[in-house]
Amino acid sequence: MLVTHLDEQRKGDEIIERLDVQGGSRGEIYKAADAMGRIVIRDGRRWLHFSPTDTAYGKNPGQLEPLEIPSCDQAPQFLADVVQRIKNRLNTLTAEQTEWQQRMERWRLSIADLDDVAAFNAALPEAEQQPKAIKALFAQAAKAKGYVFDKKTRIYVQQMPFVARVSIHAIHLHARRHLRADESNPAA
Repeated sequence: MLVTHLDEQRKGDEIIERLDVQGGSRGEIYKAADAMGRIVIRDGRRWLHFSPTDTAYGKNPGQLEPLEIPSCDQAPQFLADVVQRIKNRLNTLTAEQTEWQQRMERWRLSIADLDDVAAFNAALPEAEQQPKAIKALFAQAAKAKGYVFDKKTRIYVQQMPFVARVSIHAIHLHARRHLRADESNPAA
């Protein structure tokens, strides 16, 4: 926990509140702090605000409403309790992130089990309902196996090897030349 004074600067009719620290330290504090609050006095009562405003700093990862600060006699653990609430919220986010990682891993494993283009197409409807990251994972795996997505049919197809495409193209050109030759020489 770091406690600093507040620097108030006028900007027109507004008062801008910033940390009163030397030079570039302010920026480092903003980057390093998990939460930032400021104490304000309203109607003779002290309040702790974490949410930033247009004119005041703040970081509120715990989504805390402004908290009235009790006297030390009434609540000697007040700041410790606030810090614990913020930590609990940050840990909740970490649990959500852990769930996301587990979901991604389940998809990685199921995609690894898809052994042919038919299996990819069978899994495609469910994959299309997933978030963007999972869709990208699915598409990358299909591409790595040589499948391409046919936008017209909306399924994956086996990509033809380059040699096969060239061979088919050459056969097509050869057939067209013979057709033209036959058309220009009716006696043949």
